Amino acid sequence: MKVAARTSAFSFKGKNANVSEIGEKLGVKNVLEGSVRKSGSKLRISVQLVNAADGYQLWSESYDREMEDIFDVQDEIALAVVDALKVKLFGDEQEAILKRYKNNAEAYQLYLRGRFFFSQRTPEGFKKALELDPNMAEAHTSLAFIVFNFESDFAGAEKSYKRAIELNPNYTTTRYWYAMLLSVSSRHDEAIREMTKAFELEPFSFATNHIMVLRLRYAGRLDEALLQIKKANELFPSDTRFHNSNSNIYADLGKYDQAVEEYLLYAKANKDFKTENVAKLKEAYEKGGWDAYGRVRQEIRLEQLNAKLAKDPNGYVKALHYAEAYAWGKDKDKTIEYLNKMYDELGRELLDLKVEKGWDFVRDDPRFKELVRRVGIPE
Repeated sequence: MKVAARTSAFSFKGKNANVSEIGEKLGVKNVLEGSVRKSGSKLRISVQLVNAADGYQLWSESYDREMEDIFDVQDEIALAVVDALKVKLFGDEQEAILKRYKNNAEAYQLYLRGRFFFSQRTPEGFKKALELDPNMAEAHTSLAFIVFNFESDFAGAEKSYKRAIELNPNYTTTRYWYAMLLSVSSRHDEAIREMTKAFELEPFSFATNHIMVLRLRYAGRLDEALLQIKKANELFPSDTRFHNSNSNIYADLGKYDQAVEEYLLYAKANKDFKTENVAKLKEAYEKGGWDAYGRVRQEIRLEQLNAKLAKDPNGYVKALHYAEAYAWGKDKDKTIEYLNKMYDELGRELLDLKVEKGWDFVRDDPRFKELVRRVGIPE
């Protein structure tokens, strides 16, 4: 049984889309919809299961409960839906659906608030979580992310990602984080397979669309990456970050006119980018070509970074941003200097060293090769 991810389903929230359209776009046969009303400690929950093809109701029910009964009604609804779908669950599958840790409504509400802190990940927290429940796919995934990004433990991270997929093959985050590991290890076909599975689960997620573009670019499948950006633009027409992605891909293809055009569109939409700098970049390219454009882009970026530090001397600018700036001017020494500073900062972007084309001009430098070795990227 395939269940569309919450982010994809909620992309239709507030939109005037009919059930058949939703079913077609999500790739599902049935749609579960409903409402929850709360008055004091009382709840009224109305639920309908609808056939996406013809719009007919397969099942509907209303539940009047006390707040303290929220877990029981949750289980009732889950099992009723499964029954209406005529799906037979084995013992361990039913246990997974009805799994809960505390029959405490207040604790559950605090848990929902606590999801905010989930992004503040620590290895210790995930190890504690796995001690409490070794079958928690989310904890295996997050622990893998930590050991991969900050300890460069490729083997350990892959083991945890595979275990997470085994426990929950429909957890999208595992798929695209695992795809990242495969991609930077130059295992591009495997990475695209994982991203394709992630895309099937969450086709309307910005993260899934953006990460798919990156994986295709690193795989050298540049025409497919451009097509993916076009599809993403249809979903997120107001997001200008895809212009920057387009610029990078056109640069990879050696189509510098389009690369400059796309970057200038991105720059014009960026409120922190001075109008005179847009004109300066355009003039540099028209008069001196791609190399002159790169030198001016370095100059502008360094000016932005230094201004940020001047405004707040105690502030922090990632070494990555300086490395990228010097790379535009093809300054080998400064680029490698800041790449090494990234290593000292535990900059996780170093994991892209072998696949990011922006570093191609220093790739044969012995200092760069030594850095790749220290980072621990597999051959």
